[in-house]
Amino acid sequence: MDKLGLLLIAAFCAIQAIRTTNLLLSVLWLASVSALTSIVLFTLDAPQAAVIEISVGAGLVAVLLVFAISIAGEETLQDHDTLWKKILRRFPLITALLLLFWIILPLPETQPGVKDTATFSTILWEDRALDVLLQIVIIFSAVLSLLGLLADQKLPAAVQHHATPRPLDEATSLTEHVAIVEDEEPILEAERELV
Repeated sequence: MDKLGLLLIAAFCAIQAIRTTNLLLSVLWLASVSALTSIVLFTLDAPQAAVIEISVGAGLVAVLLVFAISIAGEETLQDHDTLWKKILRRFPLITALLLLFWIILPLPETQPGVKDTATFSTILWEDRALDVLLQIVIIFSAVLSLLGLLADQKLPAAVQHHATPRPLDEATSLTEHVAIVEDEEPILEAERELV
């Protein structure tokens, strides 16, 4: 029953991640889905899958935060104030729900660890090589997919190129002389063909 409760809470967090309009709040809801999923995996006696879930979730959350900040830019002071007012209004409800879940849902029992004398690099690159490569592939594909999704978005003003191309019409000649003038004296004369 405790796993079902955690899955229902994770489903609620996933719905909130989709519904919210603020990117940073969406990322926080997504991180909570990842944390709850890893707890469920841990209670199902799959600690390796739980570790992979929490690390991939943390990696994706970090990537999403970077993109959210770079795309959304700085929030105005008014938007920031209304966000904090909403959070403070909901704080007692969230606190009461967390205390209720803390009382109702039992914490997962810890399992005794196995003593291993192998070094960290041996365990990481020999015993856990597939897990590490899987995490690298998932994080890399998430970054590429986010770049693909955000490629059509408008770039921030600091990154945009401000030069506007001139339209080529029939009256424009095929060659144009460009003079760069400094203190009324030409220092460079270049000829450029318009295509």
